[in-house]
Amino acid sequence: MQELIIILITITGIQLWVDWIESFPFKPIQRLRYGRLNIKPFNCSLCLSLWIGVILSIVFLNPLYLALPLFNKLTEKIIY
Repeated sequence: MQELIIILITITGIQLWVDWIESFPFKPIQRLRYGRLNIKPFNCSLCLSLWIGVILSIVFLNPLYLALPLFNKLTEKIIY
């Protein structure tokens, strides 16, 4: 159950970072998104979810987190 909660929180954070950060009213967050971190692993939801899944699976020693890109794509298909 804890894994599901962590996956849902991570997917929410990825979607907020990639899709909705441009309408965020706090300017330093927008500068961070479009300035220093405007490279491939941080502006693509699939790449970001893959690397976060790898990091989570190493930290928690649970291979379930490697399915994070799959869950992320499924939620993108449902949302959009």
